[in-house]
Amino acid sequence: MKISRDQFLAEMRANAPLLELWACESVKLISEMVRAEIGPERFEGFFKIDPRYRLKTEESALKKFDHWGVLESAKEMHDLAGARFVVLLRTDLQIIENVIKGFSGWSTARVRHFEDDVDDDPVVFDYQSIHLLIKGSRGTTIDGHILTDDVTCEIQVRTMMQHAYAELCHDKIYKNFRSIPPSAKRLVARSMALMETTDSIFCETAKQLEEVAADRNRWLEYLAGVYGQATQQNASSSDLVCPVIFDRFQHLLENVILSDVGAAVNAPVVRSRMVDRLSDKLFSSAGCVLTYWLVENHFNETKRSWPDESLLPGLQLVCADLGVSYE
Repeated sequence: MKISRDQFLAEMRANAPLLELWACESVKLISEMVRAEIGPERFEGFFKIDPRYRLKTEESALKKFDHWGVLESAKEMHDLAGARFVVLLRTDLQIIENVIKGFSGWSTARVRHFEDDVDDDPVVFDYQSIHLLIKGSRGTTIDGHILTDDVTCEIQVRTMMQHAYAELCHDKIYKNFRSIPPSAKRLVARSMALMETTDSIFCETAKQLEEVAADRNRWLEYLAGVYGQATQQNASSSDLVCPVIFDRFQHLLENVILSDVGAAVNAPVVRSRMVDRLSDKLFSSAGCVLTYWLVENHFNETKRSWPDESLLPGLQLVCADLGVSYE
């Protein structure tokens, strides 16, 4: 049976405290699960706008009520409570969606996904976002309030560019104007197409940078391991020398096997000298392992591009060990 505007408003006001608790709890749980999924280091700055929840205003809810025309309960309007998460790239959206869908403490329904919109109409460039509806399990208690399984919260997940589009075009134009000039629609479509292209380029750039970082970390971990075996000393986690040397000469290692570099310090006499020189700045770092290989294979470039004068004494010692004249 259809309810009246007054009945709808009364129900909405009565449900508001529980809706707010559920929305607040949802933001807290999603944030905690994302942190556990990606780790605390990446989590710092992962959300480009602090996650927050909101309750739909009575004015906005009544407009939607009038537009729909038929409601039997205020709870049928599933977006009375909502929360928003804004990330940098489209690839980040999948992390949040997977976390939400993978949690057994609520049921999840996908209300809208921008990829579905594109599949339905490939030439359209319109308001883009992921909308997920979450319902808590019946009997869940939040701050002494018992949750029912018809209490919902709509989760919006956007990239920064999708958010910028929504703020300008959807929230400030489409909601306030009955008729949009064709020229404005054209500009909006162009901007959305540009945003989609830019996002694709950013995602590809991020992928390539991640691959470079992974390769760099692989080398640094390997050099630290070889150093530890050679000196019976663990490489310091705050070793800044090795990354400096590696970054300067990384281009020389593109087609080199890790074990070939490690072999440069296999000789017992070399390892003995490394141990005796631990007080030297270079030899106190795993960077000395790489330096042996560099002097042996690329001495001229190593000397010409050596990154730090304070490491020169160590470089000269490496040259002496290998019978290479530094002068």
